[in-house]
Amino acid sequence: MEILIVTVPSEQASDLEAMRHYVLESLKIGVLVLTCGMKWNLAQIPEIGGVEVAAVHPSGGLVQTQPNGGLGGGPGSRLKRQVHERLVQYRGAHGLGCFRRVAEAGGLTEHDVREAYAGSKLPLEIWRQIGKVLTALESEEPDEAD
Repeated sequence: MEILIVTVPSEQASDLEAMRHYVLESLKIGVLVLTCGMKWNLAQIPEIGGVEVAAVHPSGGLVQTQPNGGLGGGPGSRLKRQVHERLVQYRGAHGLGCFRRVAEAGGLTEHDVREAYAGSKLPLEIWRQIGKVLTALESEEPDEAD
């Protein structure tokens, strides 16, 4: 399995988390811009258990699946899958930066919205809130027939 390793000249955890999200978003659109002092390497590592990165989603993003977690078979899994699909469609239609709007409209963090987009394991209440926000935002959009 190949992984991308990006070295960030910072020791602040918040900087590293922000860079992780930036790299993920950039790779989904096919462009990664690094600043001076940042290094990258593409490494080959053996397959490991845990998180499995599956195929490319039709919207162009990577689909991440997690055995026994994420969108799995637990309580509310159907709702989680539906909200995840709607979030993928919303991201495809509105591009980079749309997660901030979803987070602000729902009193959530961008981190929560990104984790939902990645299919990570989150409390059911967060999935419900994201679903409500998407419903509200979608109702604000003009119909294509107009």
